[in-house]
Amino acid sequence: ADLTALDNVKGCIELQDTHINGATAVGTDDGGVTMRQGYLFVSDITGRPLDLKIGRYTLKYGNGDLLCSGDWGNASRHFDGAILTYRSDASTKIDLGYAELVNGDVNDDSTAGTNSGAGGNVTYPGRAAGIASDPDEDSDVYWLWITRKVSDEFTFDAYDIMEYDGESNYIGEAPYLNAVEPNPQVLAQGTLENQGHLKRHTTGLQLNWDNQDFYGNTSYNGQWGTIASDQIRAVGWSAYAGARFDREGLKHDLKAGVRYASGDGDANDRESTRFRPLFHGGAHEANGILDLVGWSNSVAKYVTYGVNPHEKVRVTASYIDLERYNDDDSWYNDAGAVLRTGKAFDSANPHPDEGMSGSRDIGEEVDVVINYKHSEFLDFEGGLGHFFKGRLAEDTANLPDAQFTYAQARLRF
Repeated sequence: ADLTALDNVKGCIELQDTHINGATAVGTDDGGVTMRQGYLFVSDITGRPLDLKIGRYTLKYGNGDLLCSGDWGNASRHFDGAILTYRSDASTKIDLGYAELVNGDVNDDSTAGTNSGAGGNVTYPGRAAGIASDPDEDSDVYWLWITRKVSDEFTFDAYDIMEYDGESNYIGEAPYLNAVEPNPQVLAQGTLENQGHLKRHTTGLQLNWDNQDFYGNTSYNGQWGTIASDQIRAVGWSAYAGARFDREGLKHDLKAGVRYASGDGDANDRESTRFRPLFHGGAHEANGILDLVGWSNSVAKYVTYGVNPHEKVRVTASYIDLERYNDDDSWYNDAGAVLRTGKAFDSANPHPDEGMSGSRDIGEEVDVVINYKHSEFLDFEGGLGHFFKGRLAEDTANLPDAQFTYAQARLRF
């Protein structure tokens, strides 16, 4: 519901009801009735081009890779905070924001763990066990986001996003002084010394261009700061280009792209070089609808074809090739969980210990998604995805390929 109190003061209240049939536990995807948005928006403060949004709200900046509420799950993220916006002219907007996540994950720092990579059984950074389940321990997010419309075809974004948690909730690399094979869950193995707070910056640039027939996007992101006593030095970038054309009365769209995120080749050097996605909105076009590969220690190359056989129907088909970037680091899914750990491959032992492999080849995925817009208020979507396992999955476990299907309806009122 939208509310208007004064000419320059507006309010919004939006409820969200999420349930899982047959489930009794309350979690991220089964939270009952909650307030998804509830904020006040004040425009043209003191007659200047200055706006303020304060309360609970959803977010989407740029292409949604870093700061986005995300609507893929049963319950989307929402944030409590404030955004101050300055509009210098019709082509420039500057946002200064603060938020605390209300629900959903805190990127992929849920729990520290072990990675059997170079140097043996070593620890990769993350939150201390049990911390992530405490809603009062969520890190705060601050950002400066500048958008500049250079021309009718080009838009430029520059930004810095900082995650900060001043509590000593985080475990870094090689945290134990006296342990041979440290385990972050067993403190008795040694003296825990590498534990501290999180201060992670993601600084980046995005360039978007669109001249109706051709379009594209490229972004470069560097991460820096500290997690416990580790120095953060990571990189994530992406690029795509596409073309639109009409043929025989049908609208077609063809796009190709690549998406890269650095990994950590040495989990004992007190330097965290694995890129961590922040609050992303889901990159199914680049990484697949099965969510088996996230934007962390990965390289995704993809081609997408879309067609509109009817003005209300769109069919999209995608082919995606998925790899690890660094074979000494793990394979992480979209939620940041480790699916396979890293280990140098031994040609004399083509099938090493279960869960370990030196191959970079994760696999390939083919997806088909159909959208039907019945009206302004009602739309439907269904999808089918098939993951063809690569060498990494074959080396670590003799598991079959994976499939995923879904169907959903969305009613807005």
